[in-house]
Amino acid sequence: MNENKVRDIKIVKHTEERRTHYQRPMNLIPKEIIQNQSLEVYVDSVSGATYTSNGIVNAVKDALQQAIIK
Repeated sequence: MNENKVRDIKIVKHTEERRTHYQRPMNLIPKEIIQNQSLEVYVDSVSGATYTSNGIVNAVKDALQQAIIK
């Protein structure tokens, strides 16, 4: 049985400041990725947080690529 699953995503660093609406994608996107086991997640649009949302998905994608054993 293959156990290669994303079990946890932690945002350890970001550059967003004093914008409470950025917190929504930071909470929602990791949960969606884990639940769906996919980077192709549907997230309701959060006004002004498109770059944040894309940044989270791209950071997870980069981490997954680094974790691949060749």
